[in-house]
Amino acid sequence: MALKRLTAPPPARHGSPDWFKIEPVWPHSEHSQFWMSDGIVWHVQRFGTGPCLLFIHGAGGASHSWRKLADQLQGDFELIIVDLPGHGFTQSTSAFRPSLRNVSKSLGTLLSGLGLEPDMIAGHSAGAAIAIKMIDLDCVAPKAFVSMNGALQPFSGVLSVIAPLAAKLAASSGAAAWLISKRAVNAERVNRLIEDTGSDASKTETRLYELLFRCPGHIRGTLDLMANWDLAGLTDASARLSIPTLYLSAEGDLAVSPNESIAAASKSDWAVHRSLKNLGHLAHEEDGCIIAQALREHWAGHRGFEPLA
Repeated sequence: MALKRLTAPPPARHGSPDWFKIEPVWPHSEHSQFWMSDGIVWHVQRFGTGPCLLFIHGAGGASHSWRKLADQLQGDFELIIVDLPGHGFTQSTSAFRPSLRNVSKSLGTLLSGLGLEPDMIAGHSAGAAIAIKMIDLDCVAPKAFVSMNGALQPFSGVLSVIAPLAAKLAASSGAAAWLISKRAVNAERVNRLIEDTGSDASKTETRLYELLFRCPGHIRGTLDLMANWDLAGLTDASARLSIPTLYLSAEGDLAVSPNESIAAASKSDWAVHRSLKNLGHLAHEEDGCIIAQALREHWAGHRGFEPLA
C-alpha cells in the first residue's frame, strides 16, 4: 500500500487514545503528522535541524517519552519521533502481528516512504531491539546507534513460555485491557508502576502515562507487542553491528538488567558501554540533559570511531 498523508488525525477507535482530547497537552503536538502505510496509521513527529535522528520508544510508551531529549536536541538534529503500532496514536489493524520482525520492517517501510534515512538511531528498552533488527534487516543504514536500557535478551527458562503466553491471553481479551486501563486511572498506581522500574516518578511524564493507561487500546497494543516478542537471534544481530554503538544502562534500572547492555557491548568491537548513576529504566525522562549530552558526544565522535579490536 502506498504511503498516504492524512489531512486530519483519525478518530479514536477500539479504545485508542483520542487525539482531539489529548492533543492540547501532548508534547510537540504542533509537529505531529499522521500517515497511512501498510494499513497502519502512524503518528509521526518531525522537527529540528541537522543530521537525522530517529527515536524509538519502548513497550507501553509513546512519543511523549522523548520530550526532554527533543527539547535539548532539536537544535542539533532533525528529530523523527514515532509511536509504535498500537501505542499512543498509531493505530494498527487486527491482522497486523507486532513481532519484532514485522514492526521493524513496517517502520522501515514508513521511513522509506517518507524519504528519510536516519543518520543515528536512539532506542529505549524494546525500541533498542527494534533498532538493531531494522539495521540487521537492512531497513535502515545509520552511521551511529545508541541503546538506552535496551531489552536485548530473550526471557530465560520457564519465563520464555509463560510471559508471552500470559500476554497473549490478556491481549486476546478486550475485557482484560479494559480492566487494566480502569485500574490505571489512579495517579498513585501510575506513580507506583513507574517507581517499580527504578525511576523517580516525579521526574517523568506521569500525567501523560496516566492518560495513555486509561485507554484500553493502548494497553492492548502493549500486550500485543509483548505476546509476539521474539528476541531469538538478536544477540547475534547486535554482534554484527559495524557502526559506532553506545550502550547506556542505568544502575537503578529494575525493569531490564544493566547486564544485558554490558553483555551486548562486550560482543562487538564497535561498541562501548556507559553506566548511568542515580537513574532508572526511564533515565531519558528523568534527566534529559545528561542523556542528550551522551548522544551529542557519541555523534560527534562517530567519524573518528575505530573498532576496539
